[in-house]
Amino acid sequence: MLLPVALNQAGKLFPVGERAASCLAEFHPRTNTPPAVQRFLNTRRPNPGARRVFYGKANDPRVENYITHGVSTRPSLSAGALINLPPKTFFQQRLNDRKEAIYASHQQRSLGKQPDQTKALPATIDLNEMTFGQKTKRDISASTIISPSKSFQELEEESEKGHQLYVVTHNGYNVGEPKDRKYDCTTYRKNKRFGIETPHFNDGRHVARSLQWLQEIKMKERANIVPKTVDDFRERFQHQLGKVCDPIADTMKVPPDHTFGILTRHEKYGVKDALDFTTARNFLHGKDKRRAIQVAVHQHLKSTSYENFGLLLEAFRYYDKNGVGKITKEELKSACDQFGLDLHTDLFEFILQYCEVDTNGLINFIDFITFINWKDKMTVEELEERLYTHGKKHVTWSPDSLKRHQEKMDESEMTCLEVSEKPLQTLSKVTSEALDHYRTTSSRISAVVGGPRFHYYRPCGLPSIRTDISPPHIHKLTDRKNYGDEVGVFGLLCPSVFSQHMIYEDEFFKSRSKEEIAQILHNIGVTVSSEDFEELWKKAAKEHPKGEVSVESIRYVLDGMEADTKLYLKD
Repeated sequence: MLLPVALNQAGKLFPVGERAASCLAEFHPRTNTPPAVQRFLNTRRPNPGARRVFYGKANDPRVENYITHGVSTRPSLSAGALINLPPKTFFQQRLNDRKEAIYASHQQRSLGKQPDQTKALPATIDLNEMTFGQKTKRDISASTIISPSKSFQELEEESEKGHQLYVVTHNGYNVGEPKDRKYDCTTYRKNKRFGIETPHFNDGRHVARSLQWLQEIKMKERANIVPKTVDDFRERFQHQLGKVCDPIADTMKVPPDHTFGILTRHEKYGVKDALDFTTARNFLHGKDKRRAIQVAVHQHLKSTSYENFGLLLEAFRYYDKNGVGKITKEELKSACDQFGLDLHTDLFEFILQYCEVDTNGLINFIDFITFINWKDKMTVEELEERLYTHGKKHVTWSPDSLKRHQEKMDESEMTCLEVSEKPLQTLSKVTSEALDHYRTTSSRISAVVGGPRFHYYRPCGLPSIRTDISPPHIHKLTDRKNYGDEVGVFGLLCPSVFSQHMIYEDEFFKSRSKEEIAQILHNIGVTVSSEDFEELWKKAAKEHPKGEVSVESIRYVLDGMEADTKLYLKD
């Protein structure tokens, strides 16, 4: 039979008493530091609230706690006891009055009482009727003496009477009067002055300076001395006009024009391109200035052709110097130079690319019409009809001359003229072509055939122009009501030239009188005779149901009259 063998457990055996609680527990009482060591600790690390004592003087007696410096002052009467005496009792006051009653001053003129002087007067005097002194005769008042009611000339004449006798007796000369020394010299004049004029001021500045103490004057004239530390502190921490407050600018080892951070590289696309999912070749970001100049050039060429040529075919022939039916790059450049357009090479290439559709470097008649035509979308035949209806018949460009000109053109040009009988299309602009036929999610809502249209939906919100509420003349700051006279989003993003000069839309539609309209036309440089102005006023009054005329109606009538007169050139 096998007996079990006693085996020891694996691992380390720790005493039962050594735990975390015993390690964190504090021993009581604490061990005391020896005095020989404590005096060094008091010098290096004294206890909280204890005074630091040098270890060499740790065991010296504390004599300074009992030493008193100076001379001890003997107490005397206080100022309060002298100024505010303690109140006397009634007995003390009566005793003091008996002591002072023996004085004659107290008997005759006691304090707070009127002395009785009737004892010294005779008994025959009636005190109620008798008066003493001499009566004063009333004469002129002091105001009459100081400011008499006389003119300055009368006062001068009165002062000159007896003045010569007063000079002899009292040497009383007037201010600035010279002494008559009886000189007999023909070169000497009595009113002649010698010497330098004494500087004086009529505002009394010298008198004011004499009334001030010398110390006050020196205090005002002294130099204001400011310590350099205070001046440096103000320059560093106080905000200065036109300068950034940077207290640590001296500690930074960088030049003053240093810019912190990383330069951000501008992307080729903007927010609009990202929202519209535009292709990379049609990005518009960074081309705003180029497009604006292109629009300005386009507008200038259209206005110049509209004002100088009666027919588009005549304008095309002016551009086509060689008469081949197409405008080359050099011919367009020469025409732009003649019209005052000095274009850069890159900008000219961009405009040429904008004009032509075939991308062959030549501009045919169809491209020219779509580029130069002003507003009307009409065919060549309609242009010939308007030659007879709206303007005077042109001698050079009659229908026969047009046919002869068409016979000389090549076949490609005739094809273009046949196509031009259809309504001309507007020149294609720089569009944002979507990638992979990109569509928004809002366009897919209810996108079914035969679905209800949005015209039948009930409109919600406030209209842009309201007529149910009349706007007040003066808007209050707390008035948040929409009266329909506020500008839209387009007006906020693209403000007009008039709004920048504080002239708003309601000023153009406000009804005005004839005098105001005539004054406005005169101020802007429009010269109109009286007969033409009356005709203009009548046409503008017909546009309004009540016969009222505004600046906008006058401008509309002027534009219509200008378009009718400048449609074709006169012979």
